[in-house]
Amino acid sequence: MNASVDYLLEALARYEAINNERSFVAMAVSGLLLRRIFGEDWARKRLILNDKPDPWMLNGNDAWLTTYPAAPPDLRRVTYSSRVVRLADALFTIIGKVDGFERLRERFLIRNDTRSSFLEAEIASLLVHNGCSVSVIGESGVRGQDFDLLATIMGMQVSVEVSAISGGNLSISTVLNKLNGKRDQVPPDRPAVLYVRLPDTWMPPNSGMGFLVLDAAVRRFMLKSKRINAIVFIGERVTPVAGGGGLHQWLAPVYNNYPRQLIPDYSVFSLKRDKWGVEGISVSFLDKLRELRVRRQMASAQVNARSM
Repeated sequence: MNASVDYLLEALARYEAINNERSFVAMAVSGLLLRRIFGEDWARKRLILNDKPDPWMLNGNDAWLTTYPAAPPDLRRVTYSSRVVRLADALFTIIGKVDGFERLRERFLIRNDTRSSFLEAEIASLLVHNGCSVSVIGESGVRGQDFDLLATIMGMQVSVEVSAISGGNLSISTVLNKLNGKRDQVPPDRPAVLYVRLPDTWMPPNSGMGFLVLDAAVRRFMLKSKRINAIVFIGERVTPVAGGGGLHQWLAPVYNNYPRQLIPDYSVFSLKRDKWGVEGISVSFLDKLRELRVRRQMASAQVNARSM
């Protein structure tokens, strides 16, 4: 373990010597962590820039960006960098804290759809970050038992299913079809929460109409389903700024007023503010690595002081 920590701290110092700008260092150490978790084969396909990028990670090289141009502003590199750092932060948050982490790791290695595993990792990280105990559930293929995560809140177990709508037009029927398809995927004798990632094109900035459609679909769904306690919609919004842009994730929970079973604390399923007023899904791997370096330096200084 100490050898791994030494290696990470040495790498951190090398990256900071090249460029101490936070986004560069965060990207560099995040990539290093992902390589160590998933291995070089995964990294060549999903992490390193190449001409056949992963559709979710968007790790396309300059030739690919030129061959497949996007309307300006082209923020695919911003999206790529953000997802690399977010994935590393999420995995760092749950390593050693989630039962069945190896199951999640295997899903990244064997699935072609990186998005589905990425979403599961971030939701597991959110729940751990908010104080829940979390287990990654093995895929069974059995209706009513084939959900993704099991969260424990104040002693109560809650089934958590993570899904996504891939595309199509925003409509009540499209959303309702997705929700109905997930109704029987969780056990009927336990509270359940469903996370649904929405297409980016559905929710442009200040999309009041989009939320009205979602609300109408959820109301219809919950009239017939008491086993789902809450549905949390997930989306990303890219905000262009001078010289680049920022990728911001949002979560919008909708609650069932008449669930079969109550959950003692619903706040753990959405973004919560820390003592500084910042909302987050994960802890920062970069910040924790720098904090570890400071603690080591302080410990070393104390040892030196006692030996004088």
